[in-house]
Amino acid sequence: MYGEFNYLAVLIAAIVSIALGMIWYAQPVFGKLWLKLNGYTTKDAKKMKKECSGKTYIAAIIAALVTAAVLELAMNYINAVTFANGLYVGFFVWLGFAAPIMLGSVLWEQKPVKAYLLNVAFYLVNLLIISGILAAW
Repeated sequence: MYGEFNYLAVLIAAIVSIALGMIWYAQPVFGKLWLKLNGYTTKDAKKMKKECSGKTYIAAIIAALVTAAVLELAMNYINAVTFANGLYVGFFVWLGFAAPIMLGSVLWEQKPVKAYLLNVAFYLVNLLIISGILAAW
């Protein structure tokens, strides 16, 4: 490996990832569309929000930290040191892993293609941003 593991960059990237998800799926942004595409009502959303426990949020934070940490290892391994390098890596991680894996929700779970597109677009933006941060830091 070329660089040292940057714990602060991983923490910041994970925080940015969580914040992006909160914004992306907020009601005024894509939250209402997400509900509609998945067959939920506003009442369902309130129930889901109420049922989310601290464990749910802790699991989401851990997932964001793991994603950022693995991307940090990848950035170090390939010596990606600019924001543009990070965008490149983020795009290909999305294209090779996130997009095809998430397609299973359409193929096997009968989720709407538009719901897939909304979610996979989130992961594209998310991976681009956090990979850019990690590479440039």
